[in-house]
Order: sequence, then C-alpha cells, then structure tokens
Amino acid sequence: MMLRRLIAFILLGCLCLPAAAQFPEPPKEMEIFRQDVGKWDCEVRFYADPAAEPMVSKATEENEMLGGFWMVSKFTGEIMGAPFAGSGQFGWNGETKKYVGSWVDSMSPHATCMEGTWDVASKTLSMVGGSKDPSGADTRSKQVVVYQDDDHHTMTMYLQGPGGKDDWLKQLEVRYTRRK
Repeated sequence: MMLRRLIAFILLGCLCLPAAAQFPEPPKEMEIFRQDVGKWDCEVRFYADPAAEPMVSKATEENEMLGGFWMVSKFTGEIMGAPFAGSGQFGWNGETKKYVGSWVDSMSPHATCMEGTWDVASKTLSMVGGSKDPSGADTRSKQVVVYQDDDHHTMTMYLQGPGGKDDWLKQLEVRYTRRK
C-alpha cells in the first residue's frame, strides 16, 4: 500500500513538471568519487595505542554512484576482533564549494558529517567532521585519502586530541586495492 502511494506521488510529481524543466547535470567535481566505483579489498590498521603496533584485519568495500551526484559506500570487515559494517555517502556541495560526506557504522550510535577539499597536485581528499564519542561528548575527526593510482588508495583517519585543533591522533589506516 505504501509503495503504491510512493509510486503515485513520484508519477504525479513528474506530470506536474513543466515541459521545459530540466534536471541538473552531475558536477564535474564528482569525478574524484567515480574513480572509487567498484569492489575493493582492504587492509585495516587500527591504532588503539599510539605507542603500540596497530591491529591489522581485512575488509571489503563496494562503491556505486547514485545518480551521478553521490557515491555510496558499503564497508564490511572486522575491527579489534569484532564484526564491523559501515556506510558512507559522499558528494559535492556547489554552494559551499566543498566536498561533503556522512558516515554511519555498527560500532557507533552517532553519525559523522564532514566536509573538505581536493588537492589536485597530491591527489589527496582531506575532510574534517564532527560526531560524538561513546559518552556523548563532541568529537572532531579528519579523514585524508591519498590516491596512489587507479587501483590503490589509502585512507587515514585521525581523531582530534585533547590539545586542540592541530593535535591529531592517528586512529585508523585503510589500504585499498581494487578487486580485479
């Protein structure tokens, strides 16, 4: 019943559009996410203690474009010996001229929202975002993705330390290899 209502609403909306109405074209800035489309094998390095060796595990990620405006990511694997699943949505905000993203996963009841910039010379996407820690306190994180080539990239995630804005602690590194 609800599905029929949704379809009827969509059809009615399309019929009400003026004949000259055009849908927007996906922005050229989305090209950096189009290179992520596909299946990836991942090596995850989790840094629970900066003084210790990281915990290493395997994961997979599958990315697809949603209408050319968004890249949707589904990540599954293991972190700290526990099953882990996450999903991200990444796009371009033409008003702010920034890349935007959101992330939710099976280890946190809080979403992370972020925005950032692309550096053409270093092939690096840097995004900063906010969320909550397990106690409910506000946290800041930084995600840096470096593209080595079409089949390899590395994402490093940092948490803002207690010292302030430039005090970032490495928490996670994911090394991606495109699945053939």
